[in-house]
Amino acid sequence: MSDDSDKQMLRRSLRVLAVPWLMGIAVLLSWLLGTYLDRKLGMTAPVVTIVLVVVAVIAGGYQSYRMIQRVLRD
Repeated sequence: MSDDSDKQMLRRSLRVLAVPWLMGIAVLLSWLLGTYLDRKLGMTAPVVTIVLVVVAVIAGGYQSYRMIQRVLRD
């Protein structure tokens, strides 16, 4: 294998490995922010938390899809 193909394979691998981190961090940060805002606003139900987590899952899923498409295209 040439040096360029090794670098390209390493880049692809790192992009694929970033997908679960992207999802996990997005959900964790939205959960933390939502919990803080629910407490700050005096909400009895975790409305803000649920909305932010759903938005994070959708946004993280979209970004993951784009990253995987980029890997498959290369």
